[in-house]
Amino acid sequence: MANDHRQTTETEEIFTNDVADAQMALLTQIQTSFLPTCQQQLTELKDSLDLESSNTEPNPDLQNASVILSRLSDTMDQLSISANSLAPSVTSLEGHSSRVDHEHGALKGIRRDGLLQEINQMIRDELRDLFEFYGDLITSGQLTHNNPDPSADNQTPTASHRTQVIEMTAYVSQTMTLIVDYPKLSDFGFIQSDWIYQEQLLNGNLTKITQRITGSPIDEGAREDNQARNHPGQQFPLKPSVVELIRLAVPLLKILRIFFNRLFTTPIGKTRFMVSDQMCSFDLKCLKEQTEYVARDFINMYKNLARLHDANRFDNRRVEHVRRDAKMLTSRFDASLASLRFHMVPLDSQLHGPPSGNLFKTLFYPLRSEFRVCMEKFSLAANELYLGRPLVQI
Repeated sequence: MANDHRQTTETEEIFTNDVADAQMALLTQIQTSFLPTCQQQLTELKDSLDLESSNTEPNPDLQNASVILSRLSDTMDQLSISANSLAPSVTSLEGHSSRVDHEHGALKGIRRDGLLQEINQMIRDELRDLFEFYGDLITSGQLTHNNPDPSADNQTPTASHRTQVIEMTAYVSQTMTLIVDYPKLSDFGFIQSDWIYQEQLLNGNLTKITQRITGSPIDEGAREDNQARNHPGQQFPLKPSVVELIRLAVPLLKILRIFFNRLFTTPIGKTRFMVSDQMCSFDLKCLKEQTEYVARDFINMYKNLARLHDANRFDNRRVEHVRRDAKMLTSRFDASLASLRFHMVPLDSQLHGPPSGNLFKTLFYPLRSEFRVCMEKFSLAANELYLGRPLVQI
């Protein structure tokens, strides 16, 4: 029976110099060969179709365009194979991050996984769509002067399609440039890119909350989020109290935006701390996820508030979800601060103000105190609403 409770020891293959050199050569090939080749072929394809011509109608070289499309397809396949070959040399980790890749830099497991995800997403969601769009444009006959079907329906899309494919090509090329630069980031830069994204998500939610409180039109990409405004008659007595609860969420959101902003910038545009480049993938992932959860939990809380506000009747279960989300958000925020305090390395200079030992307190202690005060107000209001007590007098 004791054997049933044995702990399985996770083992990892340590990179040899030969393996590290081979993987770095593969990463360099992706950066300096495959991606730049894709960019060049996209430019050649666009030029062969004469899409940017100032003439009313382009003068495409369709035969050359077809050849370039074929080459581009081959390059995409090579890129995909090479990116997937960067999979970590790990055995029996069962999806866990490496604890022994401190010295691997851009070849750390978490960073290679991120690079692979970026490349596969670009190929699957962007490059393939653009590839098919070019193919449709070539085979449709819209680019030829002797178009077999000169009807208005067939002719009208040509100019807009030319503009669209030019913009799509530029966007994909820009994405490739970002992927080329991705491995050049330090570990700190790698995490900062995620912090910037989380802050942008919170910015979007602030706009939505403001619109909801003020009664402005809302465009949240979801039909259910507009139902109440499309049907003014769908009201319930406690709806003004729901709006008040949403209003009490605004200070929390603003504090979280300040929190993320302090992770990647200062008023003079420079960071005041960094994380060590000697962190392993496991520690990097923990730090990254702890901070991600903060933004994610607030967004989940707001979604439940929005559903409660848009319903045609008061839903006490939804209020309970909000209360649960608030507790989770408080716990995650404290955990993220603890993780940051453990891993952050202050940068000492005259521009950075307080001594390094006090930097964490200077940056985050006031935010933590403000957050607790605002969360206490929000939680008390949520409890009152859960009990069916109005927060505002009608």
